[in-house]
Amino acid sequence: MMRRSGNRLPARTLAMAGCLALGFGLSACDQSAQRAERAHTIVDAALDQLAGNPPPPETPGSRMARASLEDRALAGQLRQAAAAPAETENRARFAVGSIIAKPIEVVSLELQTMNEEISAIASSEPEAFADETLAEAAPEDEAGDGLFGEIAPLGEGIQAPAPRGLPDETTRPLKPVLQNRAAMRASRRLAEEPKLAEVQQDARARMYDRMNNLGLEGTVRTSPSGTMVIDLFADATQLDGTGPVPAIAQAWRKGCPEGVTLEQMRADAVLATECLVEEMQASGEFEYCEPDYIFEHQFARRPSDVPQGTVSISPNDPLWDLQWHFQNYGTGTGASAGGTGFVDFWTRQGSRGSREVVVAVVDTGLAMSHPDIAASPNIAPGWDMVTNPAIGNDGDGRDSDPNDPGDLCNPNVPLAADSFHGTHVAGTIGAAASNNGAGVAGGNWDVTIVPVRALGKCGGQLSDINDAIRWAGGVMPVDDGLGGEAWNENPADIINLSIGLPERCPASLQDAIDSVV
Repeated sequence: MMRRSGNRLPARTLAMAGCLALGFGLSACDQSAQRAERAHTIVDAALDQLAGNPPPPETPGSRMARASLEDRALAGQLRQAAAAPAETENRARFAVGSIIAKPIEVVSLELQTMNEEISAIASSEPEAFADETLAEAAPEDEAGDGLFGEIAPLGEGIQAPAPRGLPDETTRPLKPVLQNRAAMRASRRLAEEPKLAEVQQDARARMYDRMNNLGLEGTVRTSPSGTMVIDLFADATQLDGTGPVPAIAQAWRKGCPEGVTLEQMRADAVLATECLVEEMQASGEFEYCEPDYIFEHQFARRPSDVPQGTVSISPNDPLWDLQWHFQNYGTGTGASAGGTGFVDFWTRQGSRGSREVVVAVVDTGLAMSHPDIAASPNIAPGWDMVTNPAIGNDGDGRDSDPNDPGDLCNPNVPLAADSFHGTHVAGTIGAAASNNGAGVAGGNWDVTIVPVRALGKCGGQLSDINDAIRWAGGVMPVDDGLGGEAWNENPADIINLSIGLPERCPASLQDAIDSVV
């Protein structure tokens, strides 16, 4: 579904890169020229990464070049070069027997709902449409794929995707802020649209017929987002390249060979998953269909040569002197080679954040009993979106408890330990109560953090991450366990995803990002 025009990346990829650029704007609001230059650098780097272009070589003597293997290790785990076969390195893993798909009929329903919302806004607000000059300046959609078209301007240095399928009677685009309002209203309305239930029921029936014809068994789960997850009955113990991962269905992707037999698929759950994905992709009945990839958090240990320093303006949290990353960039007193300049920023802006800014952290959850978090006024109600109890490591599936019970995957891996990565990320943003004479300080002393747990033991399934993004953005409800629906009452202004996958952005993930942008 990610088509190209020449060397030009599709609009959805550009929209995602634009989202990556937005996060930079928080750190230096008064330096617009530097911000713009840095934002362009970030976007270019993101596009290169998404396009698979090789990164520039490390500069000799750089901190990362000097760092040891232990310091570079992800998740605090030292992995020797010989730990995994060469052919499995940098390969994406997926949950065996789990497939994500979006029926093509859902796309038509999305466009219809979006057009109705745009028409409603246009008829009630005469000034809803942009000036002709903006319409003439708007770039054409060469990629032409998905619900959203090309990126539309939304303020200096900031861009957002513009919805396609404007009403026939209009020749000018809706103003960007109203496009966003229409998209949000359409997404929330679609989640409760009776027609969606009918479309999904038909798609489920066809999916069961398809599995029966292939001699496969499983279940089909539908989401208020319009997507569905197919779970084949499969062996839940596979290999991840380092050894057995008990009760977690993971494997290296290998593809579906020609002439595969029913007996071969029944004997090999990985093969059955791959072959069903390819058969569904070839059917033309889905906007996208892909394996339920396993994402991991992106936890890098800092090099040990980062100097520690003291700061002249600081909160009264006793561990503040150890928080080298918040100090000013440089050397000497009150500075650090890895500093991000928060101290100067707090001083210049005269601000320590705002409780009105809502940041959702989609990660491993939050250590709710942590003494610096339990009493923090910055934490809003969150949700545990992990479906598989084995991955969740908490004995149940989705519920309203985003607490992180630990994510240790394979205890046989050297230096392996629970990462509590979500707590680390949320704490850096501002989950910890700052200037309270205890623990550490956050980048924002005042902020609203919504913890959304989507990663657990050995990582997190893409299907859970997609739903977590939509719930965090306030465009999709979840089952509250009592026969009702639970919406995020604090829709996020910012969604933090410190996660990664050695694969291009999956189509379903980009779809989720588009829905909340």
